[in-house]
Amino acid sequence: MNYKTIVTSFALVAATSVVSIAQSDPFADQVTAYNSGTGFATDFATGLGYTNVIAALGAPSAITPGEFGGPVTPFSPPFLGEQLLSIGEGGMAVFEFDPPVFNHPANPFGLDLIIYGNAGFSITNGNFTGGGITDGSIFGQNSGSTRISVSADNESFYQLNPDLAPVVDGYFPTDGSGRSGIPVDPSTSGSDFAGADIAAIQARYKLGAGGTGYDLDWAQTSDGTSVQLNEVRFVKIEVIEGKSEIDALSAVQPTENHPSEVIFETFQENPFENGWSATGDTSLFEWDASEQRLAATWDSSKPNSYFTHTLDQTVSTGEDFSIAFDLHLDAIEIGTTTDKPFTFPIAIGLIDFAQATRDDYFRGTGISAVHGPKGVAEWNYLPDSGFGATVSSGLISQDNQWAFQNTFPLELSPGTLYQIELTYQAATGVLATTMTADGEPFGPILDAKLSDIFGNPVEGGFTRLDVDAFAISSYSDEGQSPPEFAGSIRANGFVDNIRVTIDSAPTIDQIQISDSQISLTFAALAGKTYWLEHSTDLINWMTIQQQVAEANETAEWNIDRSGPIGFFRLRAGN
Repeated sequence: MNYKTIVTSFALVAATSVVSIAQSDPFADQVTAYNSGTGFATDFATGLGYTNVIAALGAPSAITPGEFGGPVTPFSPPFLGEQLLSIGEGGMAVFEFDPPVFNHPANPFGLDLIIYGNAGFSITNGNFTGGGITDGSIFGQNSGSTRISVSADNESFYQLNPDLAPVVDGYFPTDGSGRSGIPVDPSTSGSDFAGADIAAIQARYKLGAGGTGYDLDWAQTSDGTSVQLNEVRFVKIEVIEGKSEIDALSAVQPTENHPSEVIFETFQENPFENGWSATGDTSLFEWDASEQRLAATWDSSKPNSYFTHTLDQTVSTGEDFSIAFDLHLDAIEIGTTTDKPFTFPIAIGLIDFAQATRDDYFRGTGISAVHGPKGVAEWNYLPDSGFGATVSSGLISQDNQWAFQNTFPLELSPGTLYQIELTYQAATGVLATTMTADGEPFGPILDAKLSDIFGNPVEGGFTRLDVDAFAISSYSDEGQSPPEFAGSIRANGFVDNIRVTIDSAPTIDQIQISDSQISLTFAALAGKTYWLEHSTDLINWMTIQQQVAEANETAEWNIDRSGPIGFFRLRAGN
């Protein structure tokens, strides 16, 4: 998923008034059910059980009070009954969150929930006065098994896949000086901490406070079917074997805004070792190491072939995006396949990779619900075969609607360096193309508009675009209809300086402040998801609301006005 952020301080916007929202935090607010089970932890001195549910609410412990206490570190976990809730074998606890735990695409590593326990790293060098070193092993953990289930309503619970969900009260030991809600990279293992002191452990935590991370995408029904959950308010922890001590539960903090620049490639290094790959006839694409560029051939006699770099997001018509590249053609010829004498496109742009690699995907079929291209945003060039050389750019929907515009006659000359940029604006639904030839303006090129479409179906306008890869596309000339106008092509040259940028920032239209609430309106696009995040310090953020737009419309957030002064981020994503 992709997203973009608008940050707004209502305290600054409301010139003469102090603006605040209701007190909220990312931690569990109450325990709605608890069964201690058997073998739960008890106080060594008093024999009292660690059964006070309040101990597991709020933030994870930063300091252990008392004579034998001190700062909570990965070597010195919390250990008092006032800090921990214990669940023994056969026991359970249900925790409620307000606001909910959100399945936010900006959450690090895809994790949405962190549970903090009282495991600690073992000190192996005998230094317990501040210079401890661990071998990565831990003590105090639950060596048995647990089950995590989540629910939106405290009635229908879905278990997190037990093959993916770690045992509660294990890795990673709490660091009270870290920021709660920031998960440790789940690919990290105990052996990665071998030989580490406190500083090295904290470096691996990357500002976080440790804890065990869980992903709402792991939710499933009793028969193992995955369930898509956008948010949950209730988390159930069950101990199957052993016992687990729980210090706190926290929703994950979303990361800072994703960089808008997705791809920038100058081919100074081997692209095949830098995220690029080739499919189909891979010999059509070769890195020119001496000239630091990509030698490309478009040969329609070959099967569909692509030189691609996947995006880390799916791009729709709800995002602003741009595609830029340099193109130099050494030679270009049409009618290179027998009985296909007419023109055929060379293509560069964005594709739906899964669609483009279908066996029955034929670019030359054009408008065809079965065989035609789907999920395309690209630039094409078609040499002259009687109607004038044509530059053609536009978008093709997921159901084969075409929003393309053809500019002709406009001929590209071998030996000329063309700089090409396509810029799409979601607000207007317009894809603009600009070109230069050896640094001089070339064109102009007609704009493609979502309001001007052809292809079936056409009612209701352009439907949907989902593209997830940049591609230099050499399309096969198979499957053309009608065959008497079939074309073919062979061209070769080089492509360089590829740049793809995505920007999906929602636009805040209006802010209204009353005695009781703040209302924020923004232009929403159909099918997109929006998240509202809150911070009191511009460092620690939490998601407080989420909504999905059903249509292109003005959407609204309403926030209660009581509590700490706040800052807000508005994000959008697919």
